[in-house]
Amino acid sequence: MKSLFLSMLLLITATVANAQQRDNENFAKRLFEARLAEMCLQLDLSDEQKSKFAPIYEQYCHEMHELGGGRPPLGDRKPGRPGMRPESQGHRPNRPGMRPNKPGNKADASRKEQKADQKPEAKEPVSDAEKVKRMKERMEKQKKAQDIRLAYTDKFATVLSDKQLVKFYDIESNIQEKLHERAFGKRPRN
Repeated sequence: MKSLFLSMLLLITATVANAQQRDNENFAKRLFEARLAEMCLQLDLSDEQKSKFAPIYEQYCHEMHELGGGRPPLGDRKPGRPGMRPESQGHRPNRPGMRPNKPGNKADASRKEQKADQKPEAKEPVSDAEKVKRMKERMEKQKKAQDIRLAYTDKFATVLSDKQLVKFYDIESNIQEKLHERAFGKRPRN
């Protein structure tokens, strides 16, 4: 009986893991297709250019993603992490047709009790040496990203005109900024 239970548990776990992997792959595919469509539209690519541009752009996106350390897609980020929108942290904004949380209702009181019971986690201070190490790692990633951009400039130039090539990196930067805002919320510009 115990082995049957363990077998079922392993089967369920494997099924869930497989489904999550398929969802991640589908998300990545849809994200790339949206990015490609935006590029083709804004660069006003001909059908011939689209067919040549798509595989180069796909490889470029793949290399840039790999450089990012394989961060999970937006849908896989855990709620409650710094920078996440309030909706994902348990806060429900008032929307038409929804009852706002009123002070003193049972749900509000139980949440306050739970928060009072929870002790905030003590974070260990990060040493200056660790900060320097992280800073160097970030700079190395930036350098590698720049190397990838330089290498792909020549590849994109085989398909795009000079005017389109200049516009490409502006569009790419705007897409990255929109994705970042969606993932982490708006950040003030320096």
